[in-house]
Formats: sequence, C-alpha cells, structure tokens
Amino acid sequence: MKPKHSILLLLTLCYCQLIQAQALLHVNLVAKSNNAYIQSIDFKTGSLLLRLSSKGTIKLNTLRNNASYEYWDSIDGAYRNGKLKAINNIAIDYYDEFNMDGNTGKLKCVGSLPVTYYDRFDMNGNTGKVKSIGNITFTYYDRFDMNGNIGKLKSIGDMAVTYYDRFDMNGNEGKLKSIGNATIVYYDRFSSSNDYGKIKSIDGKNPFLHVIDRSDNRF
Repeated sequence: MKPKHSILLLLTLCYCQLIQAQALLHVNLVAKSNNAYIQSIDFKTGSLLLRLSSKGTIKLNTLRNNASYEYWDSIDGAYRNGKLKAINNIAIDYYDEFNMDGNTGKLKCVGSLPVTYYDRFDMNGNTGKVKSIGNITFTYYDRFDMNGNIGKLKSIGDMAVTYYDRFDMNGNEGKLKSIGNATIVYYDRFSSSNDYGKIKSIDGKNPFLHVIDRSDNRF
C-alpha cells in the first residue's frame, strides 16, 4: 500500500472512531442528600437522543419539534410489526426471529449505532442486558466479583463504575463511589451524627458527567 493511501486510511479510521465516541452525550447522575445513582446514559445520533436507563431499558426521543415518524407493518415480520421504523429519516431496526440469543424484537440499531446484548454464552448472569451501543461497551458486576454488587453497572466504555464496600470501613457500603475520575464522597461514621451518610462532595472531573442535584447541598 502506498504511504499516501496509508495515511488517508488512518485518518478515515480515526475520524470514524471520533464520530462514534462523540455519540456518548451524558452520564446522568442524580445526587440526593444521602445517595447518588446513575439515572440514565444518553447517546446522540443525528437528531435522535437514545437513552439507556440504569435498568437496561432503551428509550428514543427526538431533538426536533417537527419530527416525522414511520412504523413497520406486518409485511416486515412479526418482530417489527407496529414498531418504529424511522424518526426524522433515521432508520431503526430490531433483531429478527432467526436470532438465537433470545433478543428477537429488541432494538438492533438506530441509524449508525448498533446495539448488542449479553446472551447465555457470556455466562456472567447478565443475559439480556445491553452490552454495547456503538463502540461503547457496558459491563456489569457478576457473581465472580464477590462484592455484593451483582447486576450493577461496572463500566461505561473505559469509565469504571465503583461502589463503596465493607473494605472502605466508612459505613457507606453499597453506595455509588465513582464514575471514571469523578468520586462521590460521603460523610462517614466519624463525622457529625447529623451529616453521617450524606453526600459531602463530588470530586474530580468527568466531561460526560451531568449532575442532577436533588440534594440539600450544592455540588
């Protein structure tokens, strides 16, 4: 391959990776007085907002006021019948009946964003949960982690998601601890009895983190 063509191919690959990375819009963190949790993870493709809830369900919202909608009908297969085919000319499709992983009828792609799910072959107890959206992969704590967080979100792409456990010895076991470089700090048992268990601060920076403040404090 000629050097000129090699450089062009490299630039094209980098551009495609950048476009997919930009699809991840927000990790929505709800901060209450004594707890914090991931409410949803937002992706943007064209004029559509794809929202993944912490329970693994997906919702689609349009970012345009004058949206146009198309629907699949029975001719297109029972697994598609009545479901959205396109929003604002952005195609939407679903896994068909030939899928052997139990995902028939689930969302398969939105525009250029493919959606995959964990299946029985992953053998991690998280069958049916969203595995990836675009090039962003999700992992969940399983029985091999042995930390009491089975089923909870473990990572979003290269952002680790951690929770306080018994080894932290601060009385906040099970609460959300960090998302990437952002850490949620709670008052512990050594603090004033009035503050014990409340969120003290959210430290560090995470460009994707969107904090929804529902607490008595301001972060």
